[in-house]
Amino acid sequence: MTNYLFIFLASLLTALANFFAKMGASKLAIGDKGIIMKLAFSPYIIGSVFLFAGSFLFYSYALMRFNLSIAYPIQVSVAFVLVMLLSALYFKEHIGVWQLVAFGFIIFGVWLLASGK
Repeated sequence: MTNYLFIFLASLLTALANFFAKMGASKLAIGDKGIIMKLAFSPYIIGSVFLFAGSFLFYSYALMRFNLSIAYPIQVSVAFVLVMLLSALYFKEHIGVWQLVAFGFIIFGVWLLASGK
């Protein structure tokens, strides 16, 4: 079970990295002069890069213990669920009925992958 902790940490850092990227991008407007440089030096974007790097390290460690065909779907699915929760809680993004149904299927699929041999 502790091996799954590394996949979860990779997912958490990926979700947080996406959250920080959204925060950084939200501070700018399309058409701003020098937008690429502003993004490159945004503290949120820089934080996002470091979070993605940390996620990569945890995920690489998890790959030492899991088949890629198991680790990748679990990592991406958990990150997807975390991003959906963060975006709803912080950005007040609407989550529709079909997204909730998909959320349930994703959780079920992760459970199947994690419990299968």
